[in-house]
Amino acid sequence: MCNRRRRTVVVAFAILAVLAERPLRAQDTDAYRSVVERLAGRVEALTLLESPARQNPEIGPLDTLTYGTISLLVPPPRRAFADEVGRAVWDTIVAYFGPDTSAVAPTVVALVPAGRRVPLAATFQIPLRPEHPVDYAIGFVLNQVREREVARIDHGRWGEWFSQAAKAMLFWPSDLRLQAAYFDLATKPWSGVRDCFAGDLGQCARVASVGPDDPVTGHFTVEERRRIVERARRDVLPLRRSAAAARCVDDGIDSACVELFQQHPAWIREDPLSPMTRATLIHTALDLGGEGAFGRLVASEGEDVLARLATAAGVSQDTLLATWQRRILAERPQSTTLPRLPGWLAFLWAVVFTVAATRSTRWHRG
Repeated sequence: MCNRRRRTVVVAFAILAVLAERPLRAQDTDAYRSVVERLAGRVEALTLLESPARQNPEIGPLDTLTYGTISLLVPPPRRAFADEVGRAVWDTIVAYFGPDTSAVAPTVVALVPAGRRVPLAATFQIPLRPEHPVDYAIGFVLNQVREREVARIDHGRWGEWFSQAAKAMLFWPSDLRLQAAYFDLATKPWSGVRDCFAGDLGQCARVASVGPDDPVTGHFTVEERRRIVERARRDVLPLRRSAAAARCVDDGIDSACVELFQQHPAWIREDPLSPMTRATLIHTALDLGGEGAFGRLVASEGEDVLARLATAAGVSQDTLLATWQRRILAERPQSTTLPRLPGWLAFLWAVVFTVAATRSTRWHRG
């Protein structure tokens, strides 16, 4: 009874804290829904943390360490380990989600010895061995946060798009993401990518897979689709025997190419830009939007991802795309100039290489 009463008090304080944080207006439906979701998450997390199951007879008492909306349950001997994990995880979340970290769903993670479990159904559990490094646990916790947030953003066709981009955002530093994005735009052979590199914002939306066009017909030209299927047919045995592949490659029938893209994406689907590059678009939107940006992204709905990102950023779609493309191009590698050799030294080296080449077996005529 004492525990039940204590949980009731905790829940009551959680309700008061959330309601005091943002006064509601009757007509403000989005704000109401946001507060209700956050309230439900906090109540769930606080209930778990106050549960008697923390006194697990198999593991013993667990300490609770809290970092923002992330709570770690850990045996006391691993407290220092968990503290390092929690700090690193929260620093990454702040860098990803920006100042709007209160919008991140409360997550409870138990760092328990391998082979043991905490009987809390809603708690994510990481089995730890003494030899596991801190990065091992950090990766597990970040991946759990990613899965929860992606599920909140989108349950439909865009879930995988957000999932891949979020993974790149959480596990790669910002400067490396931008450098990889520049390499993507500068080297991919597709015409849409080249046009985006040159400043065509419409093509930028298409190749980033956020435009309204069909991803198959919008990403590549007719000839590019045929070349992709031709290359895949050389590597994938079922495609060598496929009548649709023959019609696509040998007869040049584009409808057969489109059919293959749609029916066998695992064999031939190729995204114009990598998830790393798409991650920089999300990060640009959250960075431009500042406080409240991630909350607006979660609250937004619909199949138009670019419109949702622009809403989160608080700018027009063209402004978002232009800022994103400009930031990527700013990562252009700086050219380096080697010190010029004196003329006589350059001539000497030229003579040395010439003599070496003419004395080799390939050039020697006997």
